[in-house]
Amino acid sequence: VGSLRAGYGLVQALKLVAQEMPSPSQDEYTRVVNEISLGYSLHEALAHLVERMESEDLMMVVTAINIQNEVGGNLGNILDSIADKLLVAGALFGLVSVGRAWAWAGFVIIGREIAISGFRGVAAMDGVIVPPSIWGKVKANVQFLAIFMALLRTTHTYGGLYPDEWMMIAAVAVTVMSGAQYLARFVRVLRSD
Repeated sequence: VGSLRAGYGLVQALKLVAQEMPSPSQDEYTRVVNEISLGYSLHEALAHLVERMESEDLMMVVTAINIQNEVGGNLGNILDSIADKLLVAGALFGLVSVGRAWAWAGFVIIGREIAISGFRGVAAMDGVIVPPSIWGKVKANVQFLAIFMALLRTTHTYGGLYPDEWMMIAAVAVTVMSGAQYLARFVRVLRSD
């Protein structure tokens, strides 16, 4: 993402990734760059990468790249958004596994992210961009704070819950509100077209 923000094109950024990453990632991205230089389209080379790597996270990134190539937009911003979602999902999976977060809270937060990403993808395929709102930023910050507090859990409870659990409840509430607000804007934008 940093190389894209620095003004590199996507293929140049992939070359930089191929040079900087350790093996086996270096080998895979070198293969993508080589396939492009041999005449495969970017879409085909990335599809081959997804087939070889068998990673759902990579599939999400490649899908975003393909949509961006078709409809335009700032790929750096798109990839930043995906990175934030993967960071939150990974942290929640880890916290659930050690008993520091509820599975239902993780399900709501991650489910919202998947649903909204799907709606964005559908809209983007029709050339429609539903811009983010302030609720998305508030949601992300409350989620990050809840995760941070869960990592640094105190020994005191208030009303039977740890402070991070109260913050996780707030994160779930803001997540649901921001999802509903996005869905309402999504419907309005699609109806206006």
